[in-house]
Amino acid sequence: STSSDGSLLAYCVENVVIVRKQDNDLKGDVVIFKNHKCKTTCVDIAPNGVFAASGDEQGNLKIWFLDDGFEKFSFQCLSSKILGVHWDETSK
Repeated sequence: STSSDGSLLAYCVENVVIVRKQDNDLKGDVVIFKNHKCKTTCVDIAPNGVFAASGDEQGNLKIWFLDDGFEKFSFQCLSSKILGVHWDETSK
């Protein structure tokens, strides 16, 4: 997933989500979200650039701050894996 301005890239690796700058500069800011207890399946960055949402194989959805990876909300919304998440244009 990429941010609305194309500057950030977010992707899942096992039970973490990594967000980094798109310019391929690995020395830049990187946020690693580690609060999933099982394999992550999807991630999407909110258009406002403040939040990200990620899902996992157990149906848990987590919404967290992009600046520091602090979790804002967490809830189980499905009884099976979440295949995709999407923000609307107003970041809802």
